[in-house]
Amino acid sequence: MSQAGLALAGLGLSEAGLIWLSDRYQQALAQPTRRKLALLVGINQYSGAEFSTLAGCLTDVELQRELLIYRFGFQPSDIQVLTDQAATRSNIETAFTAHLAEQARPGDLVVFHFSGYGQRVQLPNAVGGLTAQSALIPFDGWVPSEQAGLVNDLLADTLLLLLRSLPTDQVTTVLDAGFTDPGWPRLGNLRVRSCPAAMEVAAAEQAVRSQLLEQTQLSAEQVRVQWLSGQVPGLLMSATQPNQTAVECQWREFSAGAFTYALTQHLWQTSPPITLWISLNRAISHVQRQVGRQQHPLLGGQISSRTPSYDLTTSPAADGVVLAVDAPVGEVSLAGLPAQVFAHYGVGSVLAVLPWAAAEFSFAQLPHLQLQTITGLTVKAKLLADGQIQPGQLVQESIRVLPRRLSLAIALAPDLERIERVDAVSGFASLAASVPTTVSEQAADYLFAQAQPETGDTGYGLFSLAGNLLPNTLGPAGEAAKQAIKRLQPKLSVLLGQKLLDLTVNDGSSRLGVRAALEVLPPDGDLKVWRRLTTLRAPYLLPEADLLDIPQADLGRLTLPIGSQIRYRVQNYSDRPLYALLLSFSGDPFFLYPFSSAHPESKPIQPAPILPGSTVALPRSSIASDWIIRQTSQSVVTYLVFSDRPFSQAISALVRGMAGLQLPAPEQIVPLTNPLEVAQAVLADLDQHSLVQTQPFAKDAFAWNVDDWATFSFSYQVE
Repeated sequence: MSQAGLALAGLGLSEAGLIWLSDRYQQALAQPTRRKLALLVGINQYSGAEFSTLAGCLTDVELQRELLIYRFGFQPSDIQVLTDQAATRSNIETAFTAHLAEQARPGDLVVFHFSGYGQRVQLPNAVGGLTAQSALIPFDGWVPSEQAGLVNDLLADTLLLLLRSLPTDQVTTVLDAGFTDPGWPRLGNLRVRSCPAAMEVAAAEQAVRSQLLEQTQLSAEQVRVQWLSGQVPGLLMSATQPNQTAVECQWREFSAGAFTYALTQHLWQTSPPITLWISLNRAISHVQRQVGRQQHPLLGGQISSRTPSYDLTTSPAADGVVLAVDAPVGEVSLAGLPAQVFAHYGVGSVLAVLPWAAAEFSFAQLPHLQLQTITGLTVKAKLLADGQIQPGQLVQESIRVLPRRLSLAIALAPDLERIERVDAVSGFASLAASVPTTVSEQAADYLFAQAQPETGDTGYGLFSLAGNLLPNTLGPAGEAAKQAIKRLQPKLSVLLGQKLLDLTVNDGSSRLGVRAALEVLPPDGDLKVWRRLTTLRAPYLLPEADLLDIPQADLGRLTLPIGSQIRYRVQNYSDRPLYALLLSFSGDPFFLYPFSSAHPESKPIQPAPILPGSTVALPRSSIASDWIIRQTSQSVVTYLVFSDRPFSQAISALVRGMAGLQLPAPEQIVPLTNPLEVAQAVLADLDQHSLVQTQPFAKDAFAWNVDDWATFSFSYQVE
């Protein structure tokens, strides 16, 4: 997985969990209202030596601001931003009153966003004891005092009272802060947004809270009960539970909160008529399999109904927006691109500029921009032909350019001794010929570390960036770092192959008309659709659903019981035959390629296309015994790759890997003995399939047209 893929990810969110959260946010933002007001707070630099510097909170604010303006129609003058020194407790509370409470009217939409540190504060309760309460730490949250533990925080009670003071119930609160301190500033290789618990609140905050209690005619106990029971006005989305931390991640020249990035990136790509049920799976798949369960977002509030709303009328789905124009060059923000893709997005990539009107248009005849430089989340791109573009126009991906030579970026644990680090760097460098691997102390895919002594193990292994040990990677005590890396070479090969497939995922931008569903038959139960993905930008009429509905009761973490049978049902709603590959790089890597068995003795692998308008199951026969889940306690990621041409290079690589083995039957799962070679061949096939293009591309880069391929990623946990 790419370093940016983890950035979406520092969460252990379920796919459906973030879909649900984002759906609620999209529903709130798309409401027709008289006015839309927002207060956005982000703090990287804190006063007082007690706080380490954060790096992603100002990015969070900019991500939200661009989303609100260009995707949901907020006026820039109606968005107030407080950052760093301006984000004192007093300024936040004053802005909340003056900008939100005093301007809003019944029916108006209000958004409050906070990114920064959080903590738990011990407050006296009604029975004379202490009760822990979540609190947001403003710029001046740490108060120098002879008495330890004195804070100037914005308490959860105060925030609820401020929300109660608003004259509208159309309010959305987004909190990207952690509340429980893990005891160190990093979780694996990710920066945490939590501080140690405090014992006393500054008098100024207590005075504001008392004033608000009197204004709302509520008691402190009533407010506390309302907060704990989720009776918060409007919609509340918190990056984490009160007893957890939140993380921010380093990406390509920038940092951001994992939760905020995931939320805003997928809201850019939400699209009618199905919106969020299908649009968030890519990022959350990376969250599940790489970071684990240290951070679970929380949905609350009085309008947090599960009833979905699919009405997104403010603007079309997009991958970014034109920020400025100096003809013929435009500056473009690409906050809507999948993070694992943007981490390696190449110069030469092409974007289509959408017209102002939302009427039907010819994608090929739109103005197109070609990327020239990339800095952080913004790019400079040149207009390819005569035409005009203006700031505020949305863009969609047209041609994806990626480097042909890609490597795994491995971070070294900071607690490794100097000699260990030298050996590790040397060990990874020696793998370059077989498994391209580099050591990166900033953005990375995985962490090379030694197990903590308290776990009972002391060997070297591979870890997610959140510090979770990858299965079957821990070595014995006393093993040298260089020897451990040599031992890990087969695993690194699988992980790099998986990363390459991640870079092809494009259900958000593909214009190939296809959709797929993961169907599961539990050991005791009825067949259900657990996930469905659709290429909503395809220029074809989406047929009436003939797949099973996804039951809302199953919108928790996607966990499949051992003994379940699975299959994928695929529908081709394009105008041409499509070819499909099914691959997995989790656990025991496998491969399935639907083919005809008419002449197995002479032509064992003949592709079987999925015809236009048809629906097929993979496997095509009834669910085979090979498709019964037999392993437990593992995360599984599968990829469905579609193209309008056969995958000839991938099949050749598969056959080479099976040298001396019996060739498979049409519905047989094939173990991948050479996963990296097969993944590389898939990318080469997609490049070959997109040769008919008007622009020349560098020989050391892949160039894929969104008209020619689609890749879906499905992930689930087996327990």
